[in-house]
Amino acid sequence: MSAVVAEPIRHVLAQDLAPPVRLDQVASRAGLPMSLRAHTRDDPYYSSLFTLSSRAAWTGRDLILREMAAGADLAVPWQFRKSVEVLRSPDDDPIGDILATHRQDAIRMLSAVNMWRTMTVPQMAAMVGAARWAKSGWPTPVARAHGGGLLQAGVLTSLVRADLPTLLRVDPDGDPGPLLDRLTFAEWLGLTSGQLWRGSNTPDRHNIMVVEMALRIAQMCPGAGVVLGEMCGNHDLLLGVESKRLSRRRADSVVIRKDGLKIALEATASDRFAGKMENWVDFLVADKSKSTVVVFVEMVRPGYSSEATYQAIFRGMAKAVSSSMSAVAAGVLERMFLVRWSDWFPAAGVVTPDFATLPATRYAGDGIGSHASWARVDLLDPASLPFSAGATPRDPMTALSNARLLTGAPKVLTDKISAPMPDVGAALRATAGFPTIPGV
Repeated sequence: MSAVVAEPIRHVLAQDLAPPVRLDQVASRAGLPMSLRAHTRDDPYYSSLFTLSSRAAWTGRDLILREMAAGADLAVPWQFRKSVEVLRSPDDDPIGDILATHRQDAIRMLSAVNMWRTMTVPQMAAMVGAARWAKSGWPTPVARAHGGGLLQAGVLTSLVRADLPTLLRVDPDGDPGPLLDRLTFAEWLGLTSGQLWRGSNTPDRHNIMVVEMALRIAQMCPGAGVVLGEMCGNHDLLLGVESKRLSRRRADSVVIRKDGLKIALEATASDRFAGKMENWVDFLVADKSKSTVVVFVEMVRPGYSSEATYQAIFRGMAKAVSSSMSAVAAGVLERMFLVRWSDWFPAAGVVTPDFATLPATRYAGDGIGSHASWARVDLLDPASLPFSAGATPRDPMTALSNARLLTGAPKVLTDKISAPMPDVGAALRATAGFPTIPGV
């Protein structure tokens, strides 16, 4: 392999992509209502959602109760008044109420927030597939979950707008017991992905950007079988092996292509992520099945990034994929990619039609000049990025079929997975030593 070129890297993926079109004119997945499509939501990259801070101001049940106990005159935003009403009714059972009146959608709502860590109310409506919630600033089931201590609500501040959406995240101070105790095993599995119910400490802008990226993939990319959140992005679920060395490796999101290839999405808002790249090199070397690839998505705020930032990221990737003999032998350079948010979405409200195949750039490793050393790859096109299912030690379609159980993934995708629904009841009985039900 030739040495990495020292000259500035001038390859820009956007130059290879089709001219952008408006989001409301792009082809979308069948069955997705117009009110749940990307053009109806705030663009978290170009809009003023996060002009003052990358984090929201959060409030939950415990904070409101403390203020009420202190005799404070609560001046809560209008959308939280339903939550305060719940807290002022000690005999009320908000969790039982939402399960009784909105059980399926309420579980999907809570599953989505748990899987993706942080999202806006309109993003939650799109994940759940609840068109009636899309234009509601504060749906009643959300108010009940907030007042019941399951969710926290986040408020953003802008100097130029007063209509910013409310954010949602798991309440780290809440007790999920009253909810979990009332779920079937299948519902619990869908809600938690078999893991913990927990809060997030990742910056809110990062999470909102990842959720929006996932929703746009679900809407506009026909080659995506399903897209999953951080909850399902840890190393053992991707690789299927236990490894203490890789225990901290986790993707922000994972797209499972319809042939079973797993595309890990790693969002970054700066060029200081050499360590993160090195971690992913270790992961890809350990993935002997070569069933996983990773794409770094640069999301530096408009006005804060520069061509120098982009070139630094390019050079970092070129160094990472050729950093060791094991990386070269494992073909890491063929499984690590880079793209900018602005490549896919060059301006507010528009998208390149090529986004449908999820285009990205990889370091080709040889050729004369910086331009020849980089190549476009369409991640969702098997002809552009081949994947041999026969080379994997297990059925690559297992993850896709199991995704039908995960109620936190976009409903428009899980509803279309053709693989049979796994029988979790039978699996649970077999694990307990009762493969059949006595007397049946």
